[in-house]
Amino acid sequence: MVYEKFIFPVERSWHLPVDEKGRWRTFHPDDHYNSPIIWDGLVDPILPIHVEVFFIRGDTSECWYPDLGWEIKNEETKKTLERFMEISPSPAYRTSDGRIIWQHRPMYHPHDECYVFMGTDPNNPLDLGGEAHVWLGLGDRAEEHVITKPSLVWIPKGLVHTPNQFKNVRKPFLLIIIVPDYHTVVEYGVNEWPPNYRPFPPRPAGAIDLKAVELIGPKPIHRFTFPLSHR
Repeated sequence: MVYEKFIFPVERSWHLPVDEKGRWRTFHPDDHYNSPIIWDGLVDPILPIHVEVFFIRGDTSECWYPDLGWEIKNEETKKTLERFMEISPSPAYRTSDGRIIWQHRPMYHPHDECYVFMGTDPNNPLDLGGEAHVWLGLGDRAEEHVITKPSLVWIPKGLVHTPNQFKNVRKPFLLIIIVPDYHTVVEYGVNEWPPNYRPFPPRPAGAIDLKAVELIGPKPIHRFTFPLSHR
């Protein structure tokens, strides 16, 4: 069929959001945010955009912890992240002993991005189903915004944003992240956190103390890392 190439089922995404037993892929038991479905040009070069779809299922701080990270052990995920680390300086880091560690930090991008928050209750479409706490800005100048109804958040390139937190989740809801004008997401982590940010729980299962490991990369030099260099 001529136009079948424009249909992107989940098999054409970064990876399936569930494991072989049909369970959500998550970083730890209190992570009710992952695993997203991600489509972009990193995996499928025909796509000129990047899209992430998250199904928020409960209260969570995901992996936004200033001193903690999680080792990536799934071979399929590691294979995709190996390619991603050729492009993006974070949130996947290589250690001196050869492991891949995932840690979200406040970040900015060399491209625009937007968040779309949508509820899933057909009888109350204006109810998000919980609270999305989104920080915009750097360090002690960051602003915490609480979203409780369907909303779009526009994040222009260069604006530091996150962490994100989800609280008082009564019903599942969607977060859709879109990079409208670039093949993939390029993330520059900034280890400067809002002073009023408090992740929960304090130390989720499986966390690694980042003070006990040596992060040596990535150090990407891919043309996608520097969007202005190939336009």
